Amino acid sequence: MKLLDHHMHSDISFDSRELIENYLKLSENSIITTEHLDFQDPSGGYVDRIPDYDCHRKIAKELNDLYNNRVFVGIEVGWTEVSNDQILSFLDSKSYDLVLLSVHQNGHADYLEKDKFEGVSKQSIIEHYFNDLLKAVIAMKEHVDVLTHFDYGFRVHDVSVKDLEDHGRSVFESICALIIEHDIAFELNTSSMYKHKNLDLHSWAIPIYTSLGGSRFVLGSDAHSKYEYQRNFGDAVDYLKSLGVSEVVELYDGDVRFVSI
Repeated sequence: MKLLDHHMHSDISFDSRELIENYLKLSENSIITTEHLDFQDPSGGYVDRIPDYDCHRKIAKELNDLYNNRVFVGIEVGWTEVSNDQILSFLDSKSYDLVLLSVHQNGHADYLEKDKFEGVSKQSIIEHYFNDLLKAVIAMKEHVDVLTHFDYGFRVHDVSVKDLEDHGRSVFESICALIIEHDIAFELNTSSMYKHKNLDLHSWAIPIYTSLGGSRFVLGSDAHSKYEYQRNFGDAVDYLKSLGVSEVVELYDGDVRFVSI
């Protein structure tokens, strides 16, 4: 598929071993890897996950000489309130072609560490996660291009559409209004939708986003290996069409391209 995959990781990220060149060999598309920046990651003993920017740029330059300038350099910012100043300081001296915004943790646990949330109500998880997502957008709105996997906080916590409607709609509407105001795209994360089986949560979220005037959808596989590149993109495109969406955007290198689907 010719569409750009906006969310991929290589061996520059701590949790991937894939070479960027291996993605290039899969298609003639432009390739942009968005490597993890997560300060004080609780799942790793509060270690700082910092991508090597100079190495990333060097690899991109070397590969662009071989692959017709198809490689771009991105980052996935994992935001927390306590790391906000560190994040801004890190980004200040660098030039990324694409910046994703994520919330992965609450300061004590990554949301995928299900055992760390035993005894915590779904209402509390929803309220805390969405409030942090809103704070992240407020803090980073001038520095990011895409809001990723809005449902990351619910991937392993069996949260239903009714739970989101009852405990999260108002804050989610505020998140959507803010990203629309600042031209931040809304990611359809196909790992969330299909691997983690959260398509129903997207069926709740997307109409809210579009009803407020949102139209900037990007596709991202959240790939950590070449076998996950463009994971379920055909399914996601069919799904968007079923909701009356006729185009997605491609964002990188300072450009915004609207692409019919």
